[in-house]
Amino acid sequence: MENKRTLLDFMSFVMRTFGICICFLLVLTMMANAEMIEITSMFIFGNNAISITILLQFLLLSFITSILVFLFTSAYMIRFLSLTTRLILMPVSIILCLGITIYFFDWFPAGAPLPWILFMVSFLICFGISVAITLHKNKKADDDLNKALEKMK
Repeated sequence: MENKRTLLDFMSFVMRTFGICICFLLVLTMMANAEMIEITSMFIFGNNAISITILLQFLLLSFITSILVFLFTSAYMIRFLSLTTRLILMPVSIILCLGITIYFFDWFPAGAPLPWILFMVSFLICFGISVAITLHKNKKADDDLNKALEKMK
């Protein structure tokens, strides 16, 4: 039985992604110091506020990321790509998308290696946690299905 996803499911995912991004942005904004304010356009109001432009950029990024997640978890992709392939292609696609967004919106200088390194480390940590949670949920669901199958025998 295939589980159909609706527009409401997609928009809910976009809003959850956006909410998580904004929570991280709030923490970063509260920690913003003079050096960070000079390096990035994200903290134009210092640690006092987040600009509406930045919020809209994060909403757009959440929308694009959600499209990629829904694409890589679609029945079509599951049918034709292995889990390993999808686990490689999804973060590569998301990182590429994030990189373009960071560069296009000038969130930090393209030539400064430290922000890019910190970005990659934080992304890989978040993605690793996400994959671990997903794999755990899938294993639990498989175990539950196997128990139910055993009961039917």
